[in-house]
Amino acid sequence: MAKSKEVQMKDLNESLMEISEELENICEELSELNSNMSTIGSMITINTLLSSHPEMKEKVAPLMEELIKGLELALSESDE
Repeated sequence: MAKSKEVQMKDLNESLMEISEELENICEELSELNSNMSTIGSMITINTLLSSHPEMKEKVAPLMEELIKGLELALSESDE
C-alpha cells in the first residue's frame, strides 16, 4: 500500500533534518580545520622569519614560550 502524502512529507522532513545536522557537523569540523591550518601557517611564518634573522631568536624565544603556555592553557580549558 502506498504511503499517504502526509507520511511521505514527514519522512522527507526527517531526512532533511538529518542532512541538516550532518552539514552542521561538517561545517564545524571545517571551521576547526581552518583555524588549525591558520595557526600552522602562522607558526611556519614565524619559524621562517626566525631562521632568516637568527638575532631575533633571543628576543622572541621568551615571548614564544609565553604564547605556547597560553595556547596550552586555552586548549586544556576548551577540552573541559
